[in-house]
Amino acid sequence: MNGLLLTDGYKTGHHQQYPKGTEEVYSNWTPRSNTYAPKGCDKVVSFGQQYVMKWLHDYFEENFFSKDKNTVCHEIKEELSLYLNTDYDVLHYEKLHDLQHLPIKVKALEEGVEVPMRVPMLTVVNTHKEFYWVTNFLETIFSAMLWQPITSATIALLYKRIFKKWALLTDEEHIDFIDFQGHDFSMRGMGGLQSAILSGMGHASVFLGSDTLPVISSLRKYYNAKGFVIGSVNATEHSVMCAGTKNDEIETFRALIKTYPTGILSVVSDTWDLWKVLTDYLPKLQNEILSRDGKLVIRPDSGDPVAIICGEREKLDGTLPQEKGVVESGQNHTFFVFKLFI
Repeated sequence: MNGLLLTDGYKTGHHQQYPKGTEEVYSNWTPRSNTYAPKGCDKVVSFGQQYVMKWLHDYFEENFFSKDKNTVCHEIKEELSLYLNTDYDVLHYEKLHDLQHLPIKVKALEEGVEVPMRVPMLTVVNTHKEFYWVTNFLETIFSAMLWQPITSATIALLYKRIFKKWALLTDEEHIDFIDFQGHDFSMRGMGGLQSAILSGMGHASVFLGSDTLPVISSLRKYYNAKGFVIGSVNATEHSVMCAGTKNDEIETFRALIKTYPTGILSVVSDTWDLWKVLTDYLPKLQNEILSRDGKLVIRPDSGDPVAIICGEREKLDGTLPQEKGVVESGQNHTFFVFKLFI
């Protein structure tokens, strides 16, 4: 896609709207409000600027400057003439192509530091007087790309502080483990591949655990990451647990234990009945589990975390009991079961 399309439609006329004689436009990128942030969050993590600037440079090089000027400028003239219902003049775009680079200077706060609300994290200014319009022409793409890694990094940091607080109170000896306790699955639920990468990199600026594999190559390319970047463990999903059928689920567990005799193995265990796994299968598999050289993780994958961990008493017919205990009604017994939010 033509690099000149990476902006808001209304920006395409701003080069004509600045006062005559304008030579410099100096803009900043600032987190303006924490209205929707968690309570007590009055700072955000500076992250993602290096990725965005390198990506933008590469994108314009590949999709504008390296292309034939007449081809890319004619394309944008046709599109914007249709878009604005006028004969759009692309002379300023032709001059930019002749320049062969984006004439801007970017300054940013160090990535990884926390920045108070309403403090600029990034500034942009044009370096050629004729291209004063470029500064805010690019503001759109900066805004579109920067908010996500910053938001994900900030949220991850808030979680890590919660983990650290309780680790210090309960198991200070193993506090380093919290680097892997906040795990990222940005490839599942973001608005596309780049969105997943931006979110995953933000998370990886705080935690080491992640299943977002594109983060590895992205951090190597844009941040010169060396050696270990992020990590995870062997883990199952519901399709694997379904494949062995409900009646033979214990054999699925047994096969997995044999397949992975060492290291951490995470098995999603609520595909059918988490409580049957806990009270029936695991006792039967005790010797096989203990003979492994590593940890077996029994993973409840769905539902309300509190209900999954603590259980919720409920009648088999789905209605809540009026009082604690087992209630008898004639010859019919009412049993209470844990509610699985699957």
